Amino acid sequence: MAEPSAYPPVTTRIEADDVRRFSEAVKADPDAGVPPTFAAVYAIRHGIHQMLADASLAIDPARLLHGEQDIVWDRHPRVGDTVTARSRVISDVQKGSLRFLTVESVAIDQDGDRVCVARAVMAVRS
Repeated sequence: MAEPSAYPPVTTRIEADDVRRFSEAVKADPDAGVPPTFAAVYAIRHGIHQMLADASLAIDPARLLHGEQDIVWDRHPRVGDTVTARSRVISDVQKGSLRFLTVESVAIDQDGDRVCVARAVMAVRS
């Protein structure tokens, strides 16, 4: 890959109803605040969708496998925060019959302070 793909920022407001529904789905206590895995909603999901829509990467979604993900937090968001994630493909490597793409999303809050850096590795079968 000559140049990493960078995508426009996506802004998400952390709403109480969304946090409650997500918490219930992952069996977390909705009164305990925003679950750490909620980063999949405001950071990882958008980056993966943007990567899939990137025609220059020519990814067939039917051949896509979720490999791994990791999230490093500066702080967890709170209900009412507005979080903006900026995503980019930071790695595109072919290994045998699998192509591994890593998308990184850096999320900041409404004050411009970093909330987290999330990375997801996706494998694409040849």
